[in-house]
Amino acid sequence: MRGIALAASLIGVLTTGCATRTTPITTHPIPPDSSAQIVNPQEPLERAPQKAFVIPAIEIVAMDALVNLGGRQLTDPAAYEVTFSTMRKNLRGPWVVDDDPFQINQFLHPYQGAMYHDIARSMGLNYWQSLGYTLAGSAMWEIAGENTPPSINDQIASGIAGTFLGEPLFRMARLWLDQANAGPGHWRVISATVISPPVGINQMMFGDRYDPVRPDMLAASDVRPQVGVAAPVRGHPGSAPALDTAGVAGFSVDYGFPG
Repeated sequence: MRGIALAASLIGVLTTGCATRTTPITTHPIPPDSSAQIVNPQEPLERAPQKAFVIPAIEIVAMDALVNLGGRQLTDPAAYEVTFSTMRKNLRGPWVVDDDPFQINQFLHPYQGAMYHDIARSMGLNYWQSLGYTLAGSAMWEIAGENTPPSINDQIASGIAGTFLGEPLFRMARLWLDQANAGPGHWRVISATVISPPVGINQMMFGDRYDPVRPDMLAASDVRPQVGVAAPVRGHPGSAPALDTAGVAGFSVDYGFPG
């Protein structure tokens, strides 16, 4: 009986297999104006990130040369007359602590370091790799950008504080470029250049070749420009006089989720 049942089962399976036929699948071509995207299964869904290590070094040297040239023409020509003799003297030291004005040490030096940082970041390098370029660019400026003795506090302001300023500038510029659905247009690139000149300039020169492929691409963000007017109010007798009417402007960015 078991043999008969097994034979009957085999016959049923073979009969079912022979009776099965393939039903053709009707495909409908996508019209040319359709917004649907055709995904090729042979292509990777995420391209591998590209990094450039030589281009940032060239751009940093070019930037320092332009800043030195601008200093010769616009500010203090004597301080920017750099020769092999002054570079050799600065290499031998000693390093000093300078007493430059507040706006130079606390804004211009960090901003210069931020440009070093963003040059490297816009070439696909991560934060820590870009930190090395920022420190090297700052040291090169102290030795070969001016003929004054190299400054310890300038190296800290440009090399360390520059990365703290450069990273948010880089992320704001990339956020502005990455939010474009069909690629950034001219106005987005110009706006990104205003936020971070290296990011916008390298976007113009290299396109998306070195765009960072990050897990936080298009991170959650909240950008709030604020504009208002402050008007004087009547105070109590004997109180300090009220301020004049003045305009008020503010700008805040929340980037990513905490934690």
